[in-house]
Amino acid sequence: MHAWSAAAYADFAVTIPRIDLLGPDIVLSVLEEAATHHQVNLLRDVQLLGEGDKIALTTFALLTEKSPFLEAIPLRHGSRLTSEDTRDGDLILSSRRTKEDVEEIKGTIQTLSQTHTRTVRPLHQFPNYVSPYATYQVEQAGTVTKEQFSATLADLFNHYLEDYVEELEPLTADDFAVQTEPSHVSTTFDPTFPKTLAWTLWGITGLMLMFYIMRNGKTVAIYSMHGFSLFKIWRRLIGNACGVVFAVYLLFLPLLAFALFGWQPRYLFAAMVTGSWPFLLLLAISFLFVFYSSRSSLIESIKNNTKTKLFLIVSQVAKVVALVSVIVFLLQIADRLTIMEEVRNSMTDWAFGKDYGEFYPHSIGYDQEEMNQESGLWQTDISLTESLYPVLNAAGALYIDAVLYEEEWLRMATEYSQEHIRSIRVNPNYLQAFPLVDENNKRIAIQEEETNRVLLVPEQYKDQKEDIIAYFKEDYAYWATMPEYQAESYSHLQEQTFDIIWLASSQEVFSFNLYVFPNEGNLIVDPIIQVLTENNSYPMERDFFRGSVGNDPLKVKLLDQNTAKTYEHYLPLLRDLQLDDNAKHLVTVNEQAQKDISEIQRALTLDTILFVLTATIALFMIVQSSHLLFAQHKKRFLLRRLFGHSLFRAYRNVLFWTLATWVVILGIALYRHSGTQYLAIVVLVLFLTEVVVTSVVLMRLEQKNKVSVLKGE
Repeated sequence: MHAWSAAAYADFAVTIPRIDLLGPDIVLSVLEEAATHHQVNLLRDVQLLGEGDKIALTTFALLTEKSPFLEAIPLRHGSRLTSEDTRDGDLILSSRRTKEDVEEIKGTIQTLSQTHTRTVRPLHQFPNYVSPYATYQVEQAGTVTKEQFSATLADLFNHYLEDYVEELEPLTADDFAVQTEPSHVSTTFDPTFPKTLAWTLWGITGLMLMFYIMRNGKTVAIYSMHGFSLFKIWRRLIGNACGVVFAVYLLFLPLLAFALFGWQPRYLFAAMVTGSWPFLLLLAISFLFVFYSSRSSLIESIKNNTKTKLFLIVSQVAKVVALVSVIVFLLQIADRLTIMEEVRNSMTDWAFGKDYGEFYPHSIGYDQEEMNQESGLWQTDISLTESLYPVLNAAGALYIDAVLYEEEWLRMATEYSQEHIRSIRVNPNYLQAFPLVDENNKRIAIQEEETNRVLLVPEQYKDQKEDIIAYFKEDYAYWATMPEYQAESYSHLQEQTFDIIWLASSQEVFSFNLYVFPNEGNLIVDPIIQVLTENNSYPMERDFFRGSVGNDPLKVKLLDQNTAKTYEHYLPLLRDLQLDDNAKHLVTVNEQAQKDISEIQRALTLDTILFVLTATIALFMIVQSSHLLFAQHKKRFLLRRLFGHSLFRAYRNVLFWTLATWVVILGIALYRHSGTQYLAIVVLVLFLTEVVVTSVVLMRLEQKNKVSVLKGE
């Protein structure tokens, strides 16, 4: 059964590389033209943090043919999207139906859980949510190959780029290759999880049946004494009950599937086949257990002395497997909790990003007139930095430029031995959102009215104060020489005082940049920070629209965490400033981080569920093994106790089996998880738990069977 993901149904995938000269509209136009030319469907999976921090799984779709992916998504109400809907319409499919969006929902998706929201939108809506530069799944490819489709994309993009670049280095099909394997987005769990869960539940049922058959050895003996065949004994003991259970299963499953997913015959058939195989296997194994139990002598069976060696061996093996699984899942849970703790701050920072959006594209326009006329380009810069920035800044926008800490820049600085003082740049809003403290542990706040240059420097660099000031004075001197900044309004910037605030050491700054220390949660430790206010810096120093190289533009505060609503709010201003062709879209800033959060949470949930199941099996097998060992040696055990032996001495046979199984368990655990931090603690706790549970069971059995043994039964 496929996961609900585009990748699960795609013939191949292509990745659109970052092309700053071409905005989302052109990327969308190229994708539509290529899809129409080859008569294929385009699908793109995206995970976003929705209302209440719940994961919203969205697929953007452009159809030219009937889509197996959309056909496989079960609907509770309504109908599916058509090719025309995905090209020109605004109708969507969604698992969550509210009064506000009821008019745009064409079909309601049926899901098993309210933890996630599942949505399918037309491809032309993606600029309102995410960047166009990503991986797209190609469905219903037919005779077209990945190389042919990529070559078409390259030709179409080159056609647009020829208008903007004089000496064009043309794109090739290789530029659209997928760099990493796409992950299959799942609505609530891993695609293999239902099968694992089903086999686990059937396994528990099988072990309970085995214990039930062993406990009913007397019944088997009586049936045998009356001449019943082995099949009749099996049928009367458990066969009839199993048949009823299976009949209910066959009847109930279609009803449940229809109620949850509607009429989906393909999935229903697959589910019935998947569930039937372990059931039939279970019946066969139970028949073997009945056969083994019937081999006991009639007298012994009537005395409840059924053969238990086979049952005991199976129980011990099952117990070892269950306890090893418990150890594995406990270690995985501990490991994931450790990871969650380590990345919680950074993940919280990225989750914080759901309140912010970025303008796409990250370049200063892409229309012919502005690219070729210097005055047009300069007017755009003025509008962006002097007119638009103050409005967005007053609304709470965040600015951080951390390009010098990107891995590529760090590599270049090392390779070419560049001598400079590395720093980042932020606006005052950033210090409010991500507070820092000075050497006296007081929170730092800089006002927009500040006219002096402000440097936040870690206290360990105090002995380099003069060198730091000299370096940044020289760095800022460039702006003072520009003809555009010789006006009287900039005179206060010609001779500025430099104020240094000494930061407490070992503070982390979140970069909002996926290319900055990706393995450390995109955090920078102890950077030098330039604080740019509207009154202490030149407008072009805050070239926020592009950021330094397009990776760190201004983070615009969203209205109700809605990019489309926020863009509509600022659209009149953009039109007045003639920037609506430059700032055409807002997208969320934390798509990748949201995927990371989702994956960690999902994996932790699955591990916890499987731990509970395996722990239940392990507990059951410990109890069952204790029963079997007691049944096999109960006279010996009780006589030892009657002669005053201690609990552990009297039941040393049980202790031997326990120690033997734990030698095996420990060997397997050390082989698979040697050096794991919590291994010793987990093993010790589980071992002591088994000892306690076994002792309690044996004492209860001792009290229950003492009289019968004294009577010679």
